[in-house]
Amino acid sequence: MAKAVVLLSSLLFQCILGDYFDPFSSQNKTKQKNNNRLPRITCKSKTHYDFGYCLGQQTEMLIKERYNRSTHFQDLYAWVNTVNGSIILNEFLTNNYNKYPDYFEELYGISNGSNVDLTIVYVMTLDDELSYFYPNDSNVNTTNDNNNNNNNNEIIMQGIQYSNYKHPMACSDYLLHNYAPRTPTSKYHKLIDYSMAHNEDNIPECRNVTYVVDAAIEGGLSFVTYSYAGELPTQAFGYNDYIVFTSNYVHPANPVVGGIGRNFVGRNLLDTTNLQEAMDVVAQDGQCGGHNYQIAEWTTGNMTGAEVAYDGLHAFTLITPSYNWTFHANRYIHLNISQVEDEEKVFVDLYNFFFWGHFFFLIKKKLTSWYSSEHREERAAELGRPNGLSDMLNDLGDTEDEEYPIYKYGPSDYTLHTFGVELKNCSWTIFGDNPKLRHVIYQGSVQCKTPITH
Repeated sequence: MAKAVVLLSSLLFQCILGDYFDPFSSQNKTKQKNNNRLPRITCKSKTHYDFGYCLGQQTEMLIKERYNRSTHFQDLYAWVNTVNGSIILNEFLTNNYNKYPDYFEELYGISNGSNVDLTIVYVMTLDDELSYFYPNDSNVNTTNDNNNNNNNNEIIMQGIQYSNYKHPMACSDYLLHNYAPRTPTSKYHKLIDYSMAHNEDNIPECRNVTYVVDAAIEGGLSFVTYSYAGELPTQAFGYNDYIVFTSNYVHPANPVVGGIGRNFVGRNLLDTTNLQEAMDVVAQDGQCGGHNYQIAEWTTGNMTGAEVAYDGLHAFTLITPSYNWTFHANRYIHLNISQVEDEEKVFVDLYNFFFWGHFFFLIKKKLTSWYSSEHREERAAELGRPNGLSDMLNDLGDTEDEEYPIYKYGPSDYTLHTFGVELKNCSWTIFGDNPKLRHVIYQGSVQCKTPITH
């Protein structure tokens, strides 16, 4: 009887509070295995278009599955087909095309190879950027009036406000240098080991729609990258014979409509041949928002964390003997910039209401990446400096903080896969499930090459 009362009352309060009601939310309510599939494909192509066509052809079902299960993508697609939405999308397309026409050839190929509307491919590739401006309660430019004409474009652009879109909790990263103890005769610290590790986290709709591609485009660099179906690779992780990188979501407070998208920056990284060139790419002016990157050279061990934003704002954290490891989650910690913090979500504690005679308690719970990042950063500090890749993998599998763990089992956010890199050995591994279990999906070696300076 008591359970029935709670259930009926839950439904009543849900009707009253709507989106503010979430009485039983728990990050680890069910600790099932993640078991995310991860196909691996090969694309050896003559042109950028051919590369995109190969991606589209081999991931067609994944692209369609991802789009069909995502109401967010469907809403964005409907919006960019309105007058205001199309103006904003075209602003992004024009500026990104002017910067990266070759990568647009790849997007055309993805669309044709998969038989998926090109606009859907654009939406998937520019998801984060478009979501900044998608209309909601805080962004009122939602007109669907087809009588508008190009003369109104400037007025619409001037009236743009960024939305209160909140990205889900996202990835976690480590960088590490190990040095030999100094001796009385040694002038410099000797670097003996260097590694990096990354948890790729995302929402439930992104489970089982990622893949790994071994790529080569005639006249360019060969590379391997992890990507989400339907979009330009990559805003996750990848490498070529010179550099390796991982990337991580951050949320600057003042995005720029029409700016360069994260995926285009990530794709550009796959074409770089040294750390400085990669740093120049990620810190370029004209970006819409920003991102966090971990970048390293295979042969030298030179590595840096990078926090970047619009207007060319950036902060690099070079890994050195005095600053020899770092952990990063989903907020800026080095770049002094305004960023979006979480809104608080309120729910009613029905158990206390019915069984302890209290009227009710309003409990505030922060849901998205800011508060989760605080918890993960605090937990990483408690775990302390890892001694090597093995420690980093174990720490990325940590679930001690049950509500906001480093390794995530859902229901709102999952760790899809974990990427571990031993740079000195020119080797990498992708793990499924919790990396503590060492469930290897793929591993490989790299033909590490000395960085090319231009």
